[in-house]
Amino acid sequence: WVSSNSANSLSGMESDGCAAHRVVKIKPLPLGEAANREDVFFENEQVLLHDPDAKLNAVPLRYDVDFVYGPLATAEDIFARELPPLVDAFLAGTDSLLLTMGSADSGKSFLLDGPRGLITLSLKMVMQRLNDRRGGGGGAVGNYSYSLKMRYYEAYNEHIHDLLSGDRSATLHPSDSVDGVLVDGLSGMVVKNLSDAIDLINVCQKKRSESQKNQTLTFLQLELLQMQDSKQRDDEGSSMGH
Repeated sequence: WVSSNSANSLSGMESDGCAAHRVVKIKPLPLGEAANREDVFFENEQVLLHDPDAKLNAVPLRYDVDFVYGPLATAEDIFARELPPLVDAFLAGTDSLLLTMGSADSGKSFLLDGPRGLITLSLKMVMQRLNDRRGGGGGAVGNYSYSLKMRYYEAYNEHIHDLLSGDRSATLHPSDSVDGVLVDGLSGMVVKNLSDAIDLINVCQKKRSESQKNQTLTFLQLELLQMQDSKQRDDEGSSMGH
């Protein structure tokens, strides 16, 4: 995950106010595959990859990371260690990103989706923290209020498909700017609670390109606008992406 302009000192790469934390989740061996054919190993803060077609005594490739989760680690395990700092940064007004990469059938959807996946767990924590600031979800306490907007889209061959749009055939095109890559015209829906957010995600996932799922990049983006009495605090805006 990456937190930009974070005030915290986070493990991993740090430069220009950007903190990055790199972790690896080892997928369990497929059923029927002998343990002596295992080609992925881990020790301390390194991942070792051995070419399964090479000789057994061939030197494996080593990759340095910040933490390695073994085959038995669950999404809850990863969430408990990795996501709270990212959520805290997001609520403090810092742009934050959880980037999940892996080959086809590597278990990305298993970790991210569903009621016990990283997306739902992250949304639940965000909502709980925001409601705590409002005094449990009633009227705003201390003149504090917020607006949480969600965007959901996928990219394929440099074309952007807005999964919140009613026109599934419409495509958007990204453009470069001094602030990075921009996508004009993306829909945004305000979500008021966890149930609304999950329902919206489920609707969007049904619109994904089934024939191209392994070749697409999917983005879930949250935009938070926090408002409080100007005498106490300025407005804060931040975004969080998966």
